[in-house]
Amino acid sequence: MSNDSLVLSNALSVLSNDSFVLSNALSVLSNDSFVLSNALSVLSNNSFVLSNALFVKTNALSVRINHSIRQDVISCLKPFRKSTVLICFFPSGWRERMRRMPSQRAMSI
Repeated sequence: MSNDSLVLSNALSVLSNDSFVLSNALSVLSNDSFVLSNALSVLSNNSFVLSNALFVKTNALSVRINHSIRQDVISCLKPFRKSTVLICFFPSGWRERMRRMPSQRAMSI
């Protein structure tokens, strides 16, 4: 009986050690998944930052293009600055129609 209880005690000790090893392995896997989750979060944040930077660059380019178009319109209007000019911007492209008020003549650019 004493031998059986010793064998049983040793078997329980081995099972206890195995469960301890498995618990440590699960803890390591949990830590690894936490590290991976944090890495994905950092990548997501970096993607968000890059997206915002691209948005800012796009807006800056749009502002430069709009400024260029405005300068072109201003340079077109310089010959007419002494008279009243009506400018109509149509939604289908950047077609401008200028009309000099005194003579009612239309001019397209």
